[in-house]
Amino acid sequence: MHPILMGSTFIMSNGWSDTLIEQTRAVLNLDFAPVGNFVHMKNFNGRYAQLSLSHLINEKYILQDKDTNVSTEYASVDEVIAAGWAID
Repeated sequence: MHPILMGSTFIMSNGWSDTLIEQTRAVLNLDFAPVGNFVHMKNFNGRYAQLSLSHLINEKYILQDKDTNVSTEYASVDEVIAAGWAID
């Protein structure tokens, strides 16, 4: 992991490339609309999840694991990225 400057704060990267992290941040900040009803996510630990567009629009970062259907809620985009998630 390497630090990334976010505003005046350094955060730790989750192992993905800086480009992928910025693309993930852009999608989760709704800088452009994803296609379909879900944003598909991957984790560096090999897991896959989806985030509903309706949750994203309401700034609720609830990722549903595609294998277990277990949902995990994150407080912010930074928390999603810090947990190792990126767009797939």
